[in-house]
Amino acid sequence: MATSLVLPKTKIEQQLAKIWQEVLHIDEVGIYDNFFELGGSSVLLNQLQLKIAQQFSRDLNVVTFFQYSAIHTLAKYLDPDTASIQEPSNGNSQAKRGRRKNTVTRLREQRKSHRK
Repeated sequence: MATSLVLPKTKIEQQLAKIWQEVLHIDEVGIYDNFFELGGSSVLLNQLQLKIAQQFSRDLNVVTFFQYSAIHTLAKYLDPDTASIQEPSNGNSQAKRGRRKNTVTRLREQRKSHRK
């Protein structure tokens, strides 16, 4: 099942997406993409943590990033009143697999284009 990239809509989602793009060195990121599935490592997590602390004046511990590893969940955690889109239902695992597959494919294409 093919799913499309869901771009950030709120200001906080846009700010988080920009930080993720900088840290992960990717061109675009969707709000349902998982930081660790996009290539996030412990070193990159430290960079993400620092940039978020600077941007939002909030010190988040590492565990928080494992609990809220997608932009939409982290945005809701940082400001529950401004998150734009609800988390997809847990019952639709086929859609989640399709979204994950599209994310991996999109990342591979981006990395190939950066290598050229």
